Amino acid sequence: MARLWAAFIASLLLTMAPLATSAGSFTLSGSARWVVLASRPDLDSAIGVARHYRWQFANVRVMRAANGWFAVVVGPENAVDPRALRQRLTRAGGLPTDFIFSRGDSYVEQVWVPPTSVGEPIAKYDGKQDSVLRVGALSVVLTSGRGKDNDRYPVAAAREDGQAAFTLSLDQSTRGTDDDSNSDFAELAVVRLDPASLRPSLVFSSFWGGAHCCTVTKIATQDPRTGRWFVADGETLDGGGGYTFEDLDGDGAYELLSSDNSFLYAFGPYASANPPAQIHWLRAGRLEDVTRHADFAGYQRQRLAGMEHAASLDPERWRDNNFLGGWVAQSILVGRGEAAWARMLQVYDRNDEWPYEECTVALPLAKCPDSRKRKIDFPSALRRHLNEGGYATPWLAPLAVAPPAITVPAGPARYEVAAAAFQTLPIDQRIRLQVLLTATGQQVAVPNVDFSKRLFETVVRYQSQSGLPVSGVIDEGQAAGLMREATPLLRIWGFQTASHPSRGRTIWVPFGLGLREERTGSGLTWTDSAKRVTLSYIATPSALEDGYRTALERLAADGARINYKVLRPDFFAISASGADGLDWYMRFHRDGGGTLGFFITWKTAEAGLHMERVAVLVSGSLAASMSGAPFIAPIAVAPPPQAVAVATPSPPIVPTPPAVAPRSPHPKPHTASSGTGFFISRAGHLLTNAHVVQDCAAIEVSGPNGLVAARLVAQDRTNDLALLKAEITPVKIAALRTGVRLGEAVAVFGYPLTGMLSTSGNFTLGNVTALTGLADDSRYFQISAPVQPGNSGGPLVDAFGNLIGVVSAKLNALKVMVATNGDIPQNVNFAIKGSLAGAFLESNGVAYTAGTDTTALTPADLAEHAKGLSVFVACR
Repeated sequence: MARLWAAFIASLLLTMAPLATSAGSFTLSGSARWVVLASRPDLDSAIGVARHYRWQFANVRVMRAANGWFAVVVGPENAVDPRALRQRLTRAGGLPTDFIFSRGDSYVEQVWVPPTSVGEPIAKYDGKQDSVLRVGALSVVLTSGRGKDNDRYPVAAAREDGQAAFTLSLDQSTRGTDDDSNSDFAELAVVRLDPASLRPSLVFSSFWGGAHCCTVTKIATQDPRTGRWFVADGETLDGGGGYTFEDLDGDGAYELLSSDNSFLYAFGPYASANPPAQIHWLRAGRLEDVTRHADFAGYQRQRLAGMEHAASLDPERWRDNNFLGGWVAQSILVGRGEAAWARMLQVYDRNDEWPYEECTVALPLAKCPDSRKRKIDFPSALRRHLNEGGYATPWLAPLAVAPPAITVPAGPARYEVAAAAFQTLPIDQRIRLQVLLTATGQQVAVPNVDFSKRLFETVVRYQSQSGLPVSGVIDEGQAAGLMREATPLLRIWGFQTASHPSRGRTIWVPFGLGLREERTGSGLTWTDSAKRVTLSYIATPSALEDGYRTALERLAADGARINYKVLRPDFFAISASGADGLDWYMRFHRDGGGTLGFFITWKTAEAGLHMERVAVLVSGSLAASMSGAPFIAPIAVAPPPQAVAVATPSPPIVPTPPAVAPRSPHPKPHTASSGTGFFISRAGHLLTNAHVVQDCAAIEVSGPNGLVAARLVAQDRTNDLALLKAEITPVKIAALRTGVRLGEAVAVFGYPLTGMLSTSGNFTLGNVTALTGLADDSRYFQISAPVQPGNSGGPLVDAFGNLIGVVSAKLNALKVMVATNGDIPQNVNFAIKGSLAGAFLESNGVAYTAGTDTTALTPADLAEHAKGLSVFVACR
């Protein structure tokens, strides 16, 4: 960890200008002025706007002002004649109409400047004359190869110590004749891409010409252990720029930044395209897609803010379907997909004549016969594109499974037919199918998007044992049968996602087993009360190979039998059975200079829990989280139907009286202050307001038999949120929903006015009356549901019972009456938005359930539901 921080600090020193340490050091004198392009309340939004301008203004930067907001500025500029300066800047174009000039009196800190350019070519090859370059001990010859049609393509051949080291051949980028070359035929750059390698990588790229397409890239990097050189193929990228490089996570190595080229020409012409961001990194000689890696969430928010700022300069873009397609995808990458989808449905161009089509048979559209194509609307085309590209849309009903492109013949199952049918499925359905096969004990491999011989054999065996037609293809009816078979175990396991507290990457955790969470110095550990199962999710500073060797040595010393072991360049996994009656499974991935992974142990005798299947699913979730590969959210399973009384009554059961009479379930003794909280996890985590538990010597919450001690886990006073933990297994937990609309019906439950109102709680109804709070504070909703002191920290739920906010404040009617000469406001109250609560939970490693209920509840049922979530909070 110390090495990681050292690399992070070194990276900051290399890529950022020194930060100011005293207020007023950015105040300009004379006629010098900052040009303020935008001001934002959060840093990522401000950086996103600044990134939009970095190619137009080399001196763009972000300043923090004394009020906590962030200003995007360029300059300083000489403003002797402010009017003339404004005209000059306006003529240059691309600026917001409301930009201003500032002396910078309130700027206290410079927090971002454009990162230093890396990856600039150290050599260009024009294709006419070979050249030799030396990079350390390497000697690299830039030359040309000959294709089968005598066309030419660039080649970089490297030797070290007289031995051939590697050859990079860009045979996709050809020139027809010896004279058909130019200075941009190929470029060679040196960039440090793999943090485990002591030597930088060589990036060889070539733009093969054309209006937009394309740049091809190959990358050579050295294995630090063996000295062997690996060659990785980059993606074929639109345009002549290829990858850009930036150290986003501060580990001293650079990520490769590009865009998802599948969005080019998908919904409109190239000029209006708006592709979402893609991020790759290089590890152990392989490029890995880490677009969805938690470490890069800030960059993805910045990209979204840049898109939205560009649209604010040209509002017509909000009706451009080509722009909207990329904007929705980028919104999904930052967890705002549902709200973006709802807005897209309101504003998209219904008269757009772009040919939105789909194939009615299971073939790619490019290979689909014209007779099998049909026109569809833009939302349908976008939805299919998102699903095929791995952009999850869990708020939408699953797409219908397309039939196999080729009719399954009678007779023995054919691998080629099954593979073709499988590849036509949307990615989330491919993963889901394998999750169900694992849950039912059919498959023991980590789910992935590709078809394999192992998966084929698994499906054939399942169909044969189940008396089904043996084709190797799981049809819709068989998939439904697998789901019915898997449901009892999925219900027992109760998978939810959880994030590592410092690394942020998520895994599936079987919270349905009654696991209790404990924070450790290296991560999190979950154990059930009967100690049948223990799951630890930890980060270590050890090298991957050292961790693998140590684990095997420790298991051998304990007399364990190794059932399975594998060591790869990026991860290791071990399965073992101990002599002490415990089974083990562990998987750890290379994570910078250390490792991140989990081990799970369970009692061998607990065969009914099928923990070996749990281990595979947790392993699959970690593998996807570390590599950025597609995965799915845990499959939601409805609770079993409640028992119905039979006609013949059972004999009465006389309960044994308790030794001590239970206290009232909601006692409210005199406290220094009180409020409301609600459960957010099965492990006993609760949310409330920070001001409810501020300066408490002790915190208690109402449990089933009286007040129970709770501890303060974390708080965010800026956003008035606090996370508590109590040793209570909740009956219900809140499920968080975003994308709230103006006017929605809402409900509030809480324990207001201690000692005056009902001790069993108070329930009120209202509506969302504004999507911002006082002075347009975007952190809050304004609601009309009546609240009183003591409602603070309570849940704000929608008409379906989903959590959408945390009750926080009410307008002071007396002060408003004085200020307005007698006008008394009625039911002007505020709640913190659920999106902020979700971000707060994620930052503290608490997994929460997404709110997807769409069945409206009656007020009585809604009150019962909200009460089941809530607790009285006493601060002493």
